[in-house]
Amino acid sequence: MQPDLSVVVPGPLAPEDEADLAAVTRPEHIGVASTRRIADASVAEALDRGRSAAEVRGIFTRLSLTGIPQPLDYLLDALAERVGSIVVAEHTGDEGRTSITVSRLDLADTLLVDRALQHLQLHRRSPTGTRLFSRLRSEHVAAALADARYHASGASADRAPAPPASPSDAAPGAPGPSDPDALPAPLGALVERVYLAARSEPGSADFTRRLELAIRDRSPVLVTAEARGQRHTFTLLPVSVNGGRLRATDQSAGVERTLPVSVITAVESV
Repeated sequence: MQPDLSVVVPGPLAPEDEADLAAVTRPEHIGVASTRRIADASVAEALDRGRSAAEVRGIFTRLSLTGIPQPLDYLLDALAERVGSIVVAEHTGDEGRTSITVSRLDLADTLLVDRALQHLQLHRRSPTGTRLFSRLRSEHVAAALADARYHASGASADRAPAPPASPSDAAPGAPGPSDPDALPAPLGALVERVYLAARSEPGSADFTRRLELAIRDRSPVLVTAEARGQRHTFTLLPVSVNGGRLRATDQSAGVERTLPVSVITAVESV
């Protein structure tokens, strides 16, 4: 483990060690000798998935031949304090589709004025509130916070319906604002399909793991990617996963393709 937070893996590891290392780092170069990167996001994701700060530190201590470098020590201490300070959840009220619960008022104020987050159109109910709202989906909000170097944890969806503006707005039998019956049947069916699809997709970490295994075994995979409403499936021989992008050879077309991991919706063995 290097002071620049890179990890050099000179050869194959035991399956348990490989799984632990993959849980707390990101791949940079995959091959016989691999290079991985320790990042705020990779360690924070491990903490979000239930690993304690002591467990994460124990993984690095056990696997490192040279001990934990000082920058990594600082990173682990800082993340242990920050995890849980921002929680992003789905929301169904009039305020928006996403709520952001912040642990401190000064941090909420910072999020509201940060130019990197202006496109989220964050707002709150009261000037001293620590719960913010956005009309964008929770996945987009969480990604924007991560890009702006704010660590946000996920939470279960906030399913409490918004209270009606007056008793007359909640007449018996009247559909609420989130009731699918309030939409025409074709639109209601489309909303339901999109809702279920968004929650049935495996995470990008799962895709990355499958691609890493395909690179190691030099085996082709079926990769499905979706962008701008169009879906394409390729038979690819993965070469590397670096900087959130997959580089692979499309042998049937005789070209090399580069795909963002974020647009990949499925990775299957051939």
